[in-house]
Amino acid sequence: MTALILVRNTGKEIKKRHEKLKSNLMTYFLHRLKISAILGFLIILPFIFMEVVNRWQYHEGFPVKLFIVLWLEPAALIMILMPVLQSIKNKESIFANPLILMIRIIFMTFIAIAWINVIIDQMPCFLGVPNCD
Repeated sequence: MTALILVRNTGKEIKKRHEKLKSNLMTYFLHRLKISAILGFLIILPFIFMEVVNRWQYHEGFPVKLFIVLWLEPAALIMILMPVLQSIKNKESIFANPLILMIRIIFMTFIAIAWINVIIDQMPCFLGVPNCD
């Protein structure tokens, strides 16, 4: 009987710890997501400003889809980079799991190349060149 009570209490304790851990992970993920979104917006803010200032005389619509892509790419890059920076901050080895690190580096490289290509392609539009598309 005592063993049954012990197992039941242990099960409840494990469930409480699991819920607390799940809550902490979700809080950490949402915090990372919020920081990534804000930094991504701050990175594209100069391009938004150039678009508004240099293109107003052409009476075109604002390219919302372009700026969503331009915002998502640095936000994703920052989201992928944050655990690596957290490990460095905590003085942990970033090479503890080299496979995950390589996957992060590959994704960050592809995202950075795509973002830079979009910026290079759209720079004439940001600078106010007519018929830039």
